[in-house]
Amino acid sequence: MRTGTARPFRAREKLVGYRLIATDCAWAEGEGDRVEGPVDALLLLTTGRETALERLTGDGAAQLRAVRDRAR
Repeated sequence: MRTGTARPFRAREKLVGYRLIATDCAWAEGEGDRVEGPVDALLLLTTGRETALERLTGDGAAQLRAVRDRAR
């Protein structure tokens, strides 16, 4: 039984064009503008938790913050 009204985040679609790079372990994924930060913040981002954006740096992170702010 499904509860709640949350819609899927569709991270694969929303994060196309970004390169996610962990700064605290050897992990990177994707191609495009850089989004850098701790792996836990990147994980939160991929699950749609926008609060993680404040912990991320890079041109890609700035673009994602701008998109978030326009949607508000």
